[in-house]
Amino acid sequence: MTVKEVAELKGCSERYIQNCISKGKLEAIKKLNAKGKIKFYVPISALPVPLQKKYYGKLAADAQLCLPKVQETAVPQKPKHTKPVVKKEFGEFNADEREQITFWTDLLREWQIRRREYENCSEGDMVFIAETKRLRRAYLAEQGITLSRDILYRKYKAYKDGDLQGLVDGRGGWNKGNSVIPAEVTECFYTLYLSDAKLPVSDCFRLTRDYVFEEFPEYLPFMASERTFRRLPDKLPPAVIKFFREGEKACIDDCLPYIERLYDGIEANDVWVADNHTLDFITRTDYGEKTHRLYVTGILDAKTGVLVGWNITETPNSHSTVMALRHGIQRCGIPKILYVDNIRRILTRIRKRPRSSGGYGAGYFQ
Repeated sequence: MTVKEVAELKGCSERYIQNCISKGKLEAIKKLNAKGKIKFYVPISALPVPLQKKYYGKLAADAQLCLPKVQETAVPQKPKHTKPVVKKEFGEFNADEREQITFWTDLLREWQIRRREYENCSEGDMVFIAETKRLRRAYLAEQGITLSRDILYRKYKAYKDGDLQGLVDGRGGWNKGNSVIPAEVTECFYTLYLSDAKLPVSDCFRLTRDYVFEEFPEYLPFMASERTFRRLPDKLPPAVIKFFREGEKACIDDCLPYIERLYDGIEANDVWVADNHTLDFITRTDYGEKTHRLYVTGILDAKTGVLVGWNITETPNSHSTVMALRHGIQRCGIPKILYVDNIRRILTRIRKRPRSSGGYGAGYFQ
């Protein structure tokens, strides 16, 4: 509403409304008119509740006066994208839909009881919505539920009419699969999200909005909400997210296919596995001239996971592997098979296992 319209609605001067705006008592938005001058516009929600009721009452009265007479021969136009009301029994819904119906039923009953504790129902609605958002924040965020007075009234009307379908989330209807985000904006969001910085969705959304403001201002009126952007990562394969946000090793470890070893056909001390590991501390030479990290070559029993032999060395090589194997044999005897990594410093004098046997080319003793 313009300043003049607010003054006429309140029955005061325009100067008084302008003073309220300048002192911050009344919220207003600055906009440029056709002549390039700044004008103030007051949102309807910023007005006091009595003035809002007066405004909407005036609109209703004006609408009744302006309504054309309906001719008997006129054919009503079918509204676009309207879903017919289909009343279904509670048992006809799936588990998720039944959970939604139960949630809204309990919430609406509690809302009707709580709002009666206040003389002003509007105030009671605001308090109830605020308390529900605070107490059930995690559940609302997990289910993607937004609370407002309009939603409560719409759900309550469906509840009174016995329309259980109206209590179920109606997303995914006629416009399912159609994205409201332009391709340039989506690409910008994915570029920010798929990086090793691991930015949260909220920061990616904020930076994307700033990018659109500078590069594509024509998209601002159609900019989707943060809630819509939160569904974009769900469209990406988990391996892609893991690779770009956590690195190649995490992607290989968590997402690539692997073969599990079957332990039913082997016994303890039959199969040993050798590998090197860098110790998590730094050592110094005898003369104190140099610092370095030592390595341990370990021999594990594949069946039990027991460390049967080991050797500590400054540089991992085939000699360290042989010494660890000797230590294990002295303690536990000779195994049937020894698997080692397929690297040169270990495979010295160890023949490779042929690929036709089903392995990956790893060296082994037998």
